[in-house]
Amino acid sequence: MKRLLRIGLLTSLVWLLGAATWAQTSALFPINSIPPDGILLDKNWLWQSGDDSQWAKPEFNDRRWQAIDPTKDIMDLPQARGTSVSWFRLHFSLKDSIPHQLALLVWQVGASEIYLDGKRIHQLGQLTSDPSAIKAINPAGKPISFPVGPSPNHVLAVRYALQPNLTYTTIFLYENRGFKAVINTMERSIDQYHQANDFERSSFRIGVIFILAILYLAFYLFYPIQRAYLYFSFYGFFQTCVWSIELYIRFQPRVELQYLLHLVEFNLAVFDTVLMLWSIYSLLEQPKDWVFKSLSIFGIFCMIMGTFIYGWGWLLFGFFFLNLTGLDVTRIAIRSVKQQRKGAWIILGGSTSFLLSWALFTLSTLGFMPPLPIDTFSIAHLSIPIVVALYMGYQSAIAHRSLHHQLAEVERLSQEKQQLLAMQNTMLEQQLVQQTNEAMLERQLEEQRVNQLRTDFERRAAEAEMAGLRSQMNPHFIFNCLNSIKLYAIENESEKASEYLTKFSRLIRMVLENSRSERVTLQNELETLRLYMDMEAMRFKQKLSFRIDVAPDVDARFLEIPPLLIQPYVENAIWHGLMHKPTGGTVHVKATLPQETLLQLTITDDGVGRARSAELKSKSASHRKSFGLKMTSERISLVNQIYQTQTQAQIMDLVDSFGEPCGTKVILEIPV
Repeated sequence: MKRLLRIGLLTSLVWLLGAATWAQTSALFPINSIPPDGILLDKNWLWQSGDDSQWAKPEFNDRRWQAIDPTKDIMDLPQARGTSVSWFRLHFSLKDSIPHQLALLVWQVGASEIYLDGKRIHQLGQLTSDPSAIKAINPAGKPISFPVGPSPNHVLAVRYALQPNLTYTTIFLYENRGFKAVINTMERSIDQYHQANDFERSSFRIGVIFILAILYLAFYLFYPIQRAYLYFSFYGFFQTCVWSIELYIRFQPRVELQYLLHLVEFNLAVFDTVLMLWSIYSLLEQPKDWVFKSLSIFGIFCMIMGTFIYGWGWLLFGFFFLNLTGLDVTRIAIRSVKQQRKGAWIILGGSTSFLLSWALFTLSTLGFMPPLPIDTFSIAHLSIPIVVALYMGYQSAIAHRSLHHQLAEVERLSQEKQQLLAMQNTMLEQQLVQQTNEAMLERQLEEQRVNQLRTDFERRAAEAEMAGLRSQMNPHFIFNCLNSIKLYAIENESEKASEYLTKFSRLIRMVLENSRSERVTLQNELETLRLYMDMEAMRFKQKLSFRIDVAPDVDARFLEIPPLLIQPYVENAIWHGLMHKPTGGTVHVKATLPQETLLQLTITDDGVGRARSAELKSKSASHRKSFGLKMTSERISLVNQIYQTQTQAQIMDLVDSFGEPCGTKVILEIPV
């Protein structure tokens, strides 16, 4: 009886061992073929908390381990988040017909050591028993070798831990997989990795938006009154940063840095979208109503949700905020079209393209339709920036056409003006002939007219003396003018006498007017000087010539200087420099602006020079007191004292290549 009992117990034990073996065999993950997208290892995983190197060996008995799906989101794996180090094990079988050059594609949010049949084949991240030293990396599907042996059954063991104190975030429907593994052929894995991380397409998108940002900035620099162009340039540069961060994250495996950059990218994307909406409102000159304010507040809400609540920020932003923003851009574009704003239809076309492309992208991402062969994401995000650039170009073309029409109108008016001037010239010629005939009859009255002009001159000279002109004009000049008029009258040159007397009368009038003002315009002063030099040139016939040059950057109509500041130096150049020269000479007056606040007046003559003049001591010059120079020196001192300026006068002797005197140069520097 005992023997039968022993046989029965032994039979039961053998049956139980067989059942356990059958159960373990049934837990194998069979891989009979490799589809184009690879095999996702998402079933028959076992998990155990703790850390033991024996757990990597294929013969280890893991029947009591807990079943788990490590491909789930990390928030759905509380057992993995509650421990420091744990292990995953998977028993799988491989059909003989499957090629042995395989690749393992891993997505994870922790650090791991991967063992195949007891041999460590890869380490992803820094994994130690010290939690503070754990550094997680995410290869993001980058193919790594998977050297399976010839036997059909294998064990994949993963030593795994999460980096502590990480704040996880998501992008759209992307999940933070605890440990997602896919087996595929190496060739297909490399192709799929390059397709998923399309560097060329991302670089193209970044390049386009960066060029558009520079174009917006150029439009603003050429037309700064339109500040919307500046807003769009900021939008373009921020969008460039967003896409550059997104591209950098793809090739940067550190999980800690990925989440930080995702957070920066998200908040910058929300802010940039609000800035784009602000810019569209400004560009179309639409009031920022309650819809704009509500969307701005909703954007802030998205930023808060994305920062503090897992999984909601990108969903609210991508599936709601961007679509609502596209609808609002379409709304204000339609309103602008109804208001007959030129070019608003361009913005409407861009907003429509954005709405359609983003809706297709959203439906495809949510799984309501298969992925489209075209890049709807890039089309959506480039639609509005591109049409804004087209709108700016269209507005510039309108402005150019308007300017062209205005120039044509100006040209037409100019032609009409030329015709009127030609008619007036014809009439003036006829009047000139008539006046010439009348002048022949009036010649007999010329003597009486000269006498009358002389009487007027003496009266005006007396009035000028009563007004205080005697201290601002050398009396010898007035006497010489009277003698010249007398000489013209004696020689019966009535026309020259009339011209000379007219110039002198005008000069006296301008001197009187200027003497009532503390400052006069440079144009007025040069006109007075020109009259004076004209009279001196007439008096000395061919012995004296002069030239007055004003630099193009000197606006003589508005620059003001003390009156009669230049004339004494010119008079000195004539009497003490040129009159001692048998052939006479030239006085050159030049006005320049070496600095923005400094006017420089240069009086140059090619006379005998100061030393030679003092040596000759001719009678015409030796007894002429320099009242003008003394008065000018006193006036300069007074101007410096009243206006707190530094007006200066510098006199230089000029010499030729042989060291002989060849003239004098006076430089006046007047702050303006």
